[in-house]
Amino acid sequence: MSHNTYLFVQEKDVLLSDTKTLCAYTAAIIEGKPTPDVPFASIKVRLCHTLHKYQEQPALLDSLIQPLVVPVMSTIQSYVRLRFSFKGGAGKGEALEGVLGQKLDEAVPETVHDLLSVIYFLAKTRGFKFITKFFPHEVADLEAVIVLLVNQMINSPERWESKYILLLWLSIIILVPFNLDTIDSALVSSAFRIALDRFAAIPANANHLSPQILRRDVQTLHEAVTELCKHYLNSTTITREAAALCLAKFFTRPDIQKTTALADYFNWAVSMISRFRTEHLHSFFVTGCYNSLVELFAIGQRQDLLPHIQALMPLLEATQKGGNESITVRLLRTKLAQRVALTYLRPRVPKWLYSRGSRSLLSNIKKSTVALYSNVGEEAAQRHAEEKSTAMVEEKPKAANDFDDDEVYFDDVNGDHLESLIDFLLKSLGDRDTVVRWSAAKGVGRITYRLSFEMADDVTSSLLEQFKSINDGAWHGGCLAIAELARRGLLLPARLPAVFPILYKALAFDQSQGSYSVGAHVRDAACYVAWAFARAYEPELLAPFVTDLAQHLLIVTLFDREVNCRRAASAAFQEHVGRQGNFPQGIAILTEADYFTVGVRNNAYLNVSIFVGSFQEYFSAFVDHLAQIKLKHWEPEMRKLTAATLSHFSVIDPKYLVFKTLPSLLPLCTSEALHIRHGALYGIGEILLGVSGNSSLHNFHDVMKDSVFLRTLTKNERLLVRAGEHLTAFKAKFEVDRTQNSIHLLDAGLINSIAEIFVKIEKAKLYRGKGGEVTRASVCRLIECIGISGLALESSATKVLLDTLDESLRNPLEEVQIAAVRALGTFSERYHTEPTEEVNAFVTKLLKSASKDPVAFVTRGYTQALATISSVLVAANIDAILQVLGENVKVKPKTSDDADTRRFAVQAVNKVAAKLGEKHLTQLILDRCFELCFTAMNDYTTDKRGDIGSVTRESAMYSLASLVRLVGSLRTSRPDLTISVQSGQRMITLLLQQLCEKIDRTRLVAGSLIQELFDHQNATLPEIPHKGELAEAFSRARIKELVKAELTTVEKSFQFDENLRSISVQDASMLNILDDQTFELVYHWNIPHSVYPFVVRFLELEAYAYNIFKGLIVSIGGLTESIVKYSLMALNNFIKEIAGKPNAETVLISILQHANRIMKEHHNSERLIVPLFKTLEFILGREEFAAIQGVQNVITEMTELVSKEMENCKSIMRLTASTGTVVCLLGLAKDKEVSKKLLDMAARLLFDKEFPKVRKALADKFYLILVAQTEDHGAITTTVAERISDFLCETDWLNLSQDEIPATKEAYENLFLE
Repeated sequence: MSHNTYLFVQEKDVLLSDTKTLCAYTAAIIEGKPTPDVPFASIKVRLCHTLHKYQEQPALLDSLIQPLVVPVMSTIQSYVRLRFSFKGGAGKGEALEGVLGQKLDEAVPETVHDLLSVIYFLAKTRGFKFITKFFPHEVADLEAVIVLLVNQMINSPERWESKYILLLWLSIIILVPFNLDTIDSALVSSAFRIALDRFAAIPANANHLSPQILRRDVQTLHEAVTELCKHYLNSTTITREAAALCLAKFFTRPDIQKTTALADYFNWAVSMISRFRTEHLHSFFVTGCYNSLVELFAIGQRQDLLPHIQALMPLLEATQKGGNESITVRLLRTKLAQRVALTYLRPRVPKWLYSRGSRSLLSNIKKSTVALYSNVGEEAAQRHAEEKSTAMVEEKPKAANDFDDDEVYFDDVNGDHLESLIDFLLKSLGDRDTVVRWSAAKGVGRITYRLSFEMADDVTSSLLEQFKSINDGAWHGGCLAIAELARRGLLLPARLPAVFPILYKALAFDQSQGSYSVGAHVRDAACYVAWAFARAYEPELLAPFVTDLAQHLLIVTLFDREVNCRRAASAAFQEHVGRQGNFPQGIAILTEADYFTVGVRNNAYLNVSIFVGSFQEYFSAFVDHLAQIKLKHWEPEMRKLTAATLSHFSVIDPKYLVFKTLPSLLPLCTSEALHIRHGALYGIGEILLGVSGNSSLHNFHDVMKDSVFLRTLTKNERLLVRAGEHLTAFKAKFEVDRTQNSIHLLDAGLINSIAEIFVKIEKAKLYRGKGGEVTRASVCRLIECIGISGLALESSATKVLLDTLDESLRNPLEEVQIAAVRALGTFSERYHTEPTEEVNAFVTKLLKSASKDPVAFVTRGYTQALATISSVLVAANIDAILQVLGENVKVKPKTSDDADTRRFAVQAVNKVAAKLGEKHLTQLILDRCFELCFTAMNDYTTDKRGDIGSVTRESAMYSLASLVRLVGSLRTSRPDLTISVQSGQRMITLLLQQLCEKIDRTRLVAGSLIQELFDHQNATLPEIPHKGELAEAFSRARIKELVKAELTTVEKSFQFDENLRSISVQDASMLNILDDQTFELVYHWNIPHSVYPFVVRFLELEAYAYNIFKGLIVSIGGLTESIVKYSLMALNNFIKEIAGKPNAETVLISILQHANRIMKEHHNSERLIVPLFKTLEFILGREEFAAIQGVQNVITEMTELVSKEMENCKSIMRLTASTGTVVCLLGLAKDKEVSKKLLDMAARLLFDKEFPKVRKALADKFYLILVAQTEDHGAITTTVAERISDFLCETDWLNLSQDEIPATKEAYENLFLE
């Protein structure tokens, strides 16, 4: 069950309690009493938030609506009566003006507005019709509510929820069963006149319509109500709809019907719409006017509305231009047209109506015999229809029989008006917006139900004419209308032969618009038509169309691009299987092609469709559709997926694919249309795979399914996506059949035709111009498939293919190169079994250009190719290949350097070793491969893309893991191949260094590979230092403990809020995954707060500490806040913990020694020295280092190294970072000579460098050290320290000019004189 699905209102008591609290609080404010000490605003927000949770299941609130609405509305009623009623009279003259002015100036308390907004939330959730049943409806509230609404005209413009609810309340009270003249006190009309004058005087309302369109001479209560609602018709909010409803109910009052108020309103509404319909600034007002007319015709009586239709007809002319109208206006015009037409046509049951009769599913399944008849034609059938119609009519009220005679029925109907309205609705079926088309379709269905047979037949004919248009909107609206006619029994069986061809076209409707297409909504509507047919007609009537309909529905179910269309077609097919009972293999297909299984497109294509296509009734239709339609689809991914599906279908009936489908695709390979050419090339290649028994290698075999969709499913819903009983049995047989090689079915002529494709494409120059690269990639895929399938090609043909691959390897686009490399791998293994002269020349060209060619993309392509040529060629040229790879792995001068070439070179290392295999791989070659990977692990080059060397390091890590796997797989057959202790230790050391660095992706790769090595290849690894300790730390059991601990932490963090628990741990599913031994459990190595505390403890292991520290300083000195925060926190906690251990001095001294080593080995390296200085500032400032014996020797060496780094340095980043290190060394150095040297360095930073920010940074940090000094330290006595600190404070280091520097420097030096 979904997390937002509920079985009952869980917060019932909270809702009732909160409502009671809000009402009590508001009542206290109204009565002027002390208010309860409760958080009113918070309670209101909680109440509304709780109601919002049930937006999708509002019926659950039904039992609570009355106890929620009644107390709130009672409180509102008390306030309204207290503040806005006229009990006791209001006086006359100035006294009246004063009383009315007081009521109009009354500021409604915010708590009252909040209560009304609670009612609005209820109305929004459950619907206003259900809510208003519990509103108070006493006549005493009528004038008070009107005055409050008048008050809100000029006050609280932003509180539209209040006005909405008050108007809904007024729509209930206005129906009081008393003549309004007996209620009218004339005070309401006076209040309205005063309010309108005040409203017009407000500057913000200068452009408001109300002063222009409302009457000022309001004298009666009903006039005040009318003008008040007219004002709110101009609202931009939902208040407009409430005002329209209120007007409609008001005009249905019997006493109002006796006046000319309704006629006056119709004339006013038409004039307002005609006046403002073209002005966009007043579109909301036009919408409100239409809304009121629609509500009037929905509520009003026919005899009252009929005389006024003539006035509305100009608004409903089909020829009226409305292209600039908003969607809401067009929708309301459509609703108004159908309601006006339905006002003309009184309710009746037509005699000619088709009725299916029994709709029992059990009866359909048993195929019970039901009498059939045709509604037109034979006399017997007509009599049967009349008898059935009469029986149906007799069940209706007796008055309905008065309308059986068409002449009587249409006696008072204006035929021209009716025809114009129907024409308007038919044209609205082609509107550009779906909601308008849907409303028009329902209107056509409702109106046709009340027409005579001849008129209905004309409507149906006109409707079918819609489908001659190429407009997708017309097709969509037409399908909706046909479905509505069929549902109501208005589409007679005689029309079915004309309708089904249209339905088939609609199910395949797809108009390409370049990079996208339109038509999904048409196909969805066509599925609705098919669904309606299943419920409307007897099985015998649809029997002639069953096979074709089943094929078309299943094609949409399985092969449509859009998930909503696939599911809609699946629902229609299910309906036919259940109600018609004659669809071929219906039950078996239904159990597999359901809502969930077709929801994942790859699953629908590659699994479910193969099972359904195994039935003879559907195989040819599916294959033809895929080959003729889907291979020409506008989206490349769809064409590839289609080709992969054809590969599977080749297993079921290879002869059909070879003798019919393949020949039809060959001419399309040279089509000028790119999408046709691309689809044909992919289709031929994938069919060859399937026929040769290699369908498992189709182009989608390594592509993930729709993981985003799967993540939205609950645990139980995921089970529904799995294969059912029928599909499971079919898969077992299919897995056996798919390995059968039927490539012998291709004769020599067909093979030659396939080989000629490449020559024809080259001759037609299809590799050039727009789409040339796409064609190259698809040609490479075809060559790959030819190599896998093992076609018997002539030597001339293989030469053409090799030349094609050679050109593709030199293509600048990476996707083309990747396709060429993959193709070369299969092609070379199949056709390069001997090192012939031609093949050797090709290999020589690869070796020469891979490292020497000045064009970067050529070196990339050829470097990849070296690892994919056949194993025979690799073994014959292994020394030259490794030499080229070694050159390409190294960082070259900037002019010829290319990071991608290095990446491809290191990726090729393990592939070359794998190609050599058991027979040719030697220990020397293995060691060389490891060395090449180690070299690549030190690639830290950067360019405008950032740390581009990271991709080389990641590739090197993958290659190292692959080499270890290779050695592990050869342990039995080649025990002489081993990984040396030195190589093993260096590999783990470098991986641990990458695990500490700042790039999340790199850490994830390093951590997951270390896990794998110790978990699965532990026996292959040599006995490196601390192997047992590392293996235990990275074991699955230990990682599982860490993950469980973090899940518990997350769970606790969400326990403070009941509403947030749903987003913590998903029931116990995650813990079940942890216990699943087949699940590859990888720790959160990319998350800073998880990885750094885990890895920093290995600083205790001397064999790995240097590289770990080198990686850690890069993170500590980085720019990413989270990385810096958690890496620094981890090092801080480690120093605290290690300080209490016996080996504390050794570990802490070694950390400082590692820092010195880094400065020695990476002198002037900005990448490492800057973060090292930042890290040292933190380390040297800790008290744990000051207390260590022997730290002075390390500090002396460090001072020399820091000084060396600062010599001739002009990098502001390095100088700024060094300030903290210099100052912290000053605080630790006890030797006077060292201290003096550090003071000299500080002086150089203060006076010899031209960077004010560096001076300022050093001065600030130096001052803090001096202030904390309480005794003589090194060369700085307490007296000198005091002088320097004062001097540092008094000098403006940021604004120190070059002219002032000599004098300032001299003053600084004098500070040290006694």
